[in-house]
Amino acid sequence: MISGSLCQRGRAGLSQIAFPSSPIPNAGDQETWLSGKEGLISESGVSALECGFHREWRGFRRAGRMILDSTGGEGTALASVFPLIFRLFQVFLWGDCPLRGLGLMGPDLGEPCDQIQEPEDACRRNQQPQGEALVPLGIDLDLSPAHAALAPFARMGSWKNRYSLDTRRMSPMWFIFQSQAFLPILSLGVPKMKPSTKFFPLLWFFPLLSPLPAQTFDYAAAGAYSASKNGHSFLVMRNGKIVYEKYSNKFTSSMAHRLASGTKSFTGVLLAIAVDDGLLGFDEKVSATITEWKTDKRKSQITYRQLVGLVSGLYGGRTGTIKSYAASIKAPTIADPLKVFSYGPNPFQCFGEALKRKLQKKNPKETVTQYLLRKLIQPLGIKVTYWRNASTGEPNLPSGAYLQAREWIKFGEMVRLGGVYGTKRIVSSKNLGELFKPTKVKPNYGVGWWLSPKTTGWPKDLVFAGGAGTQRLYVLPKLGLVVQRFAESSQKQFSDPALLQALIPSRYQAFGSACRGSLGLPVLGGDPNSLPRVGGRMRILLSNLPSRAPGLFYMGLSKTKYGGFPLPISLAPLGMKGCNLWVSIDLPFAFRAQSGRASLEIPIPNQDLLLGQSTFFQALIVDPKANPANLVMSGGLEVRLGL
Repeated sequence: MISGSLCQRGRAGLSQIAFPSSPIPNAGDQETWLSGKEGLISESGVSALECGFHREWRGFRRAGRMILDSTGGEGTALASVFPLIFRLFQVFLWGDCPLRGLGLMGPDLGEPCDQIQEPEDACRRNQQPQGEALVPLGIDLDLSPAHAALAPFARMGSWKNRYSLDTRRMSPMWFIFQSQAFLPILSLGVPKMKPSTKFFPLLWFFPLLSPLPAQTFDYAAAGAYSASKNGHSFLVMRNGKIVYEKYSNKFTSSMAHRLASGTKSFTGVLLAIAVDDGLLGFDEKVSATITEWKTDKRKSQITYRQLVGLVSGLYGGRTGTIKSYAASIKAPTIADPLKVFSYGPNPFQCFGEALKRKLQKKNPKETVTQYLLRKLIQPLGIKVTYWRNASTGEPNLPSGAYLQAREWIKFGEMVRLGGVYGTKRIVSSKNLGELFKPTKVKPNYGVGWWLSPKTTGWPKDLVFAGGAGTQRLYVLPKLGLVVQRFAESSQKQFSDPALLQALIPSRYQAFGSACRGSLGLPVLGGDPNSLPRVGGRMRILLSNLPSRAPGLFYMGLSKTKYGGFPLPISLAPLGMKGCNLWVSIDLPFAFRAQSGRASLEIPIPNQDLLLGQSTFFQALIVDPKANPANLVMSGGLEVRLGL
């Protein structure tokens, strides 16, 4: 049995707490805390008012006030609860504090350590308003009815201002007591809160509280979208393993498909490999090798980076009309380098001619085809079904490859891994990274690769190869994804953002049941006009409440476990018949309903790592006419963060 004293001033006052250092105390772990002139001291002689922790706590409180000031008063609850949850989870759950107990002297905690000697004196000094208290654990408090209603799980019985917690009867409720005891802190902000409360991007702090759940992606929905647009294959590789594979519209896995301009991405990587080998440099003038260009004012200034990046000023040529290497170098220029973006086959064939001449100097017997096979295709284990003109030694570099779906996706996986495939280093990560640097002329194109546009609906770190017929090879390094698509769709039929949004959807999904209140079932949902997209905002809506009911939104990271116990947890033992806890309680937010409605709006950081993550919500509502506990719970709501 853990026991202790509670001093009070009227209906509110000082809370003192005691707890073991281990997350789950055992039956023999007992500690008695005494109050006296020496301060709050345990029988083992350890002071619970250790000065360093008090200063640390005061720093958290001041940080909270700074946040509150910056949010114009609307962040009252968050400013109080974040430092409290974070520090108490550290101390109580992680056991990293040397103290066996802790005393908190009211809501301000502004006194220097040497002035905090006696609990009763502290009660007299802390002339806090009625009902305000800090209650980090489940203990008995005599609060005003409104605030007490928000802390029902902390009211565990009172015998002459003493409280007790039986450590021999641990259950799922024990964990609920811990979280629910935060409620009085949140309730302090209720009178100041507006129905629609806006908070700073608190998702940044999730890793501090508990690990994020696994990311999930909707492979089937994306595959269905692809097939509906005359898609032929749709494969998804995640962290090196194919997790989804679908063929449609009479296409099969054994059939090779044209890559069309998807071949250009091979050329970009081949350029980076040639830089690794010292054959040339990204910013080397091409005219040093194609000497015919030296007398041309514009061509003489073109670098390899500009040439394969399609910003050299060289006329790109007509798509589908592929000239030989030698003929391509005669293509005219239409502007100075870095002035225009001109898409077409000519620059890639010109690179082929330059590489051919470089190889002839180093090894006259090695052709461009042989170099491509030796340095890129064979190390990846790719089986090339057909590559136009490869038999001549001069493979078609802008659009000549035909591969099976599983072969092309190997190439994407190597790019995702920064130039490594299996145990082999194919290309240096440094030079591979050069391919994904944009230019001012064309910000969404690098060197042989398309880059993510700076618009909504695209992951920021996405790079992809694309070809006529909407062939696609998407590489998303931060998400561990490579996505391959063969198709024969027109650009008007198919939409890249639509496919990506099908794969990584943003949505609200209700689950679990609510328990009945005085007005029926409270309804928890999401605003369809504010889908939870990264870089945007999620907006949670709650309705069918008593007109001015206070309550809490719970934000959790799991709907399967809380404190090691499986969810849902029935709250019937607490007098809440038919109510269940559906989500873990990681962050609570106070609200007061207006006209029977409340809402919560949270900015979502614009970070690709959040894509595919889910957070979970539930609401606790004060409803004096509902049940003996005067509380009801909504059902759960899953919020999937997507595009």
